[in-house]
Amino acid sequence: MNQRLLFTKVVGVTFEKRQENISKLTSVSSLFLKREPENKWDPNAIMVFANKECTEQIGYISADLALDFAPAMDKETKYDCFVSQLTGWKDQNKGVNITIRKLD
Repeated sequence: MNQRLLFTKVVGVTFEKRQENISKLTSVSSLFLKREPENKWDPNAIMVFANKECTEQIGYISADLALDFAPAMDKETKYDCFVSQLTGWKDQNKGVNITIRKLD
């Protein structure tokens, strides 16, 4: 399997219940990417979820990266995604750095 890795951070982590969802993650959590073509701000939007059912959103892939990833995902390209680092302290907003791996 040819593995291509990309390291990035999740954006939009402070909206809705995303901080609560991030609090449930561990440094070894698998994450799930889902396209959101109907997003009124970005038709290339890619959501990041903490669960396979895609009900616990933690944020988005940045718009710059989504511009490249969205067409590939629309053509059924598959990706693994997992936590590479949890950031923030007890009384601060939490963040998530992730690794995305293209599956061939």
